[in-house]
Amino acid sequence: MSELITCGLAENALDYLILAGEQAKDGSPRMTKHALAALADGVELLLKARLEMRDWCLIFKDVDQASRPKYECGDFQSVVFDQAIGRLKNLCSVEIPSKHLAVINELRQLRNRIRHFAVNSDRAVAISIITKTFSFAIEFVSEHLEQVSDGVRMEMDRLRLFLGEYEEFIQERRNHIQPQIAEKFEKHRPGLECPKCLQLDYYGNDKFAHCLFCGYRCEAEAAAEEWVEKFESVHGNLPQIVTCPKCGANACVEEGDSDTTFDVCYVCLSCGESGFEACPACGKVHGDENREGLCRECWQHHFPATPMK
Repeated sequence: MSELITCGLAENALDYLILAGEQAKDGSPRMTKHALAALADGVELLLKARLEMRDWCLIFKDVDQASRPKYECGDFQSVVFDQAIGRLKNLCSVEIPSKHLAVINELRQLRNRIRHFAVNSDRAVAISIITKTFSFAIEFVSEHLEQVSDGVRMEMDRLRLFLGEYEEFIQERRNHIQPQIAEKFEKHRPGLECPKCLQLDYYGNDKFAHCLFCGYRCEAEAAAEEWVEKFESVHGNLPQIVTCPKCGANACVEEGDSDTTFDVCYVCLSCGESGFEACPACGKVHGDENREGLCRECWQHHFPATPMK
């Protein structure tokens, strides 16, 4: 019995992106050429997948000719790129930022030269376009498509993990998100390790945990549970989840690398505050600053005559 090939439009788009990444990572001119073509196809499928969410008829170049039988058997001419961009903006309120649109257009021109006659491009230029396109893709899917189905979420997990190990993309993505990282560094310590892409860019903010690198987003308390389950090895045992001393969410997790209480700090995946520590006397996690590391209650008990700073 033969195996069925089945996937939705968004899943198919993500599979093209993963294939393109694998080809680009190979490093050879031949695979880089194929990566450009596969990536361009994947991006156009992403745009069509978002149109399909709004109305499957929008996938047709001529909407007046749309019919369900033709749609289901693929017997139609699909929307072209410029039409898709226009329909996304006018009918779906989705506008592609100009910096991303310029990269996608350059990618499409390279794909057209590859497909129709020839290509002559420096590999460094090709890789730059590929990695910049991936930045667009993860932001677009995270914002507009990840909620489509479990299959899409699974494919996106695969893509995030792959990109988190793709050195050339990591460098390009770091340059892209540097302003956001700098802003976080002003307020907080470096982020936690993301459970999806494994990069240290996972922060809490406004009751959600969000990875600046791969775009993964999760409600704070669920994110804390996922994080401790995924990274049980961080402390050699299961890291604790405690109530955040600042915002009160049950989303504060250990980020130390020692088994000793004194070396363990906590970061909140809800409000993003960090540097909390456990009181050596009672074990309560707190944000009270003093030289002994005691919480306010224990300080007042042990040093009643000395006000806490």
